[in-house]
Amino acid sequence: MRIIRKYGSVILGILLVSISYNLFFSPYHLDTGGISGLAIVVQNLFLISDTSFMLVTNILLLILSYIVLGKELTKNSLLGSILFPFFVQFTSKISNIINIEGLEILIIAIVGGTISGIGYGLLFKNNFTSGGSKKTKEIKKYLTKDLMYDVTIFESTGGFSNQKKDLILCSIKTSDYYKVSTGLKLIDKDAFITITENYESMNENKMVPNLKEK
Repeated sequence: MRIIRKYGSVILGILLVSISYNLFFSPYHLDTGGISGLAIVVQNLFLISDTSFMLVTNILLLILSYIVLGKELTKNSLLGSILFPFFVQFTSKISNIINIEGLEILIIAIVGGTISGIGYGLLFKNNFTSGGSKKTKEIKKYLTKDLMYDVTIFESTGGFSNQKKDLILCSIKTSDYYKVSTGLKLIDKDAFITITENYESMNENKMVPNLKEK
């Protein structure tokens, strides 16, 4: 039931963003930013289908995300990235059903932005509603499965808040710093990350490939 609600809200969010795109933004050439805003510009300048542009661009970004951030973080964007162009195509004739001609452009921008904001809110909510323990598991999985690093998890208590939290210790290569820090922030935007220089690491765990490269 929980999974049905999660994916149901994601699909509803994509639908709302698609409706706002076809009803408010695209017909009035309002640049919304992001891939959809760029699609409007490309369609007007080069007469390239906006949905085709979105699909190709999203696939390329998914490939880049897989290379840079790994599988775990990329799979969270997979559904929205693939479904959005199809939902835009599916709702492309909505202006024939709902007529907003005659409205001032400011009203169109405000209403369209509100509907789109609700849609994006439903999408983003599903990435950040999980509790601390689940985020710890997601971070552990990201570091051990995607990046092939070993981790040690401690139970700690905040000195100011007095709240119990998990502390994750991981030794990484300097070349992976950006990948790790970016990935952790995508999993938990409120995560506290501290970086210290490590002169030597010794670990006999042969199951962790990255340890052999240190």
